[in-house]
Formats: sequence, C-alpha cells, structure tokens
Amino acid sequence: WPNACHVITATLDGQGRPLRYDLRLRSWSRRGHWHDDNSLYQGSKNGRLAWPIQVRPPPLTSAPPRLFVGRKRELEELKDALLPGEQRSVSLCAVHGMPGVGKSHLAAWFAALHGKDFPGGCWRLALNPIALPSMDALLSDLGNQLELPGGAQLAERCQARLLRPLSLVLVENADSKEAAGVTAALAKTLQGCPFLVTGRWRNFSKAAGWN
Repeated sequence: WPNACHVITATLDGQGRPLRYDLRLRSWSRRGHWHDDNSLYQGSKNGRLAWPIQVRPPPLTSAPPRLFVGRKRELEELKDALLPGEQRSVSLCAVHGMPGVGKSHLAAWFAALHGKDFPGGCWRLALNPIALPSMDALLSDLGNQLELPGGAQLAERCQARLLRPLSLVLVENADSKEAAGVTAALAKTLQGCPFLVTGRWRNFSKAAGWN
C-alpha cells in the first residue's frame, strides 16, 4: 500500500444531508514526489473521483394546482419582472407575507403557468431556518440539482446553465435578514438568472444592500 493522501470534499444540501463526495487521490512516488494516483480506485481520472449520492430534492410540480383563485395582479407583476423579453427590468422578484398566505402556492402556480418560458426548468432551493446554509452550500445544492461538476468554477457553470436554456430558480423560506442576505448573495453570484424568492422578511432589498 503506497504512502497516500486522500482529500475528501463533502457537499451538503441546506438541511446538512450529503449530496456528493469529491475525492483527490495522491501518492508518494519512489522518485521522491507526490503525484495524482489512479491505481487506488477504479474509475478515477487524474487522481479525481466523484461519488454522487442518488438523492434529489423534491422537484417542483410540473402541473398547476387544481384550484387557484385570485392573485391576478401579483401574477402579472411576476410576469413583468421575470419573463424573458426586451422590457424585463429585473431578474429577481421577492414575494413576502405572513405564514399560510400562499407564497409558495403562488410561486408554484407562476412556475407551472410559464414553464414554456423557462425551457431549462425550475429549480427549487428551500432554506432551513434552524440551520441556515451558507451561500456556497446553496450554490453546491443548485449545482448538484443541475448535475454539474463541483470546483472553483461552479458559479460560472451554474450561471451558464441557468441562462441557456433559460431557467427559473425558486428560493423558499427567506424568513429573516440573514436568510435574505444569503439569497441575495447567491443571486448576485448568478447575476442575470431569473430568481423568485418567497419568505416572511419584508425588507429583502435592504438586507441585500439594494436601494
């Protein structure tokens, strides 16, 4: 067995559950130097090996709920803000309100009604208010859903994938200043990608540092 060093990077979702493990396998050469070693595990390449966990977050429903009454003005405002077109002024829209008023229901209805406008799909990130994930953890969660490789260029890969084909990112439970800040940081990192955020925090723009 060679003198070896294994670096294991674990990617977790917003609830702390493992999504994937990325391994880097290094061994000490008889010539006196460290090198990437493919002899330890079958399937490794350049000393790298990925172990994805076959668990996916619950997808958004592809069909609208059977009953939806009202909220026509809100739906029009979401449409004006988020749908692609020359007149689109922003790519992020926040829906706030008290618990149980139908924020998530409204977002799911909008996503289902306008699925054809987002051919790349609608991707859901649910924040855990008890263990709020970092922006990097959210980005890793999104990258795992998009089935993209991790690494230093993950943000760029996610941004490119969300823009072509155009996709919608739905973030739920932005219920505090801290949660709004993490969400805003992710939106800034993925600038230009349509975001629909639901939560109880009213001052989303203030938490994001926007006027």
